Amino acid sequence: SASDYNVACILTLPCYQKQGYGRLLIEFSYLLTKREGKLGSPEKPLSDLGLLSYQSYWETEIMELIQKTYESNKEETDEDAKKSLSINEICETTAIKKDDVVQTLMNMGMINYYKFQNIICFTPEMVNNFEKAKGKIRRRINPDLLRWVPKDWSNRSIK
Repeated sequence: SASDYNVACILTLPCYQKQGYGRLLIEFSYLLTKREGKLGSPEKPLSDLGLLSYQSYWETEIMELIQKTYESNKEETDEDAKKSLSINEICETTAIKKDDVVQTLMNMGMINYYKFQNIICFTPEMVNNFEKAKGKIRRRINPDLLRWVPKDWSNRSIK
């Protein structure tokens, strides 16, 4: 949309709630957003359950990226080759809008002010807790199996 919403509404019928279908739809919407090469966010305001679902999804995506960076840095012996991770890089990799990334990091207690700048801080305990929570996710989409090309709206002719 013109407002960079990647989804306007997600509905999971009551008999299918708490089974991972809402999260699956959120994941799918962000997969499509990534394919478009854009950043997205849900239409606001969100319902209470919608906000919880999105926050859970955002936390998982952000922590997966932090964990990958952390693990690759543990294996790297050259200090100059170690990777850092900025909020903009998180946004580009996950397709989550900056406001949502910052708010999620703040909710997780991972943004600290140090030497006149904000830095992302986490502990190995946070990574371990994430690993446990990640194991509870029942349904995931394999992005390699998505066969979809976004429509290029700039090439349409006006008649």
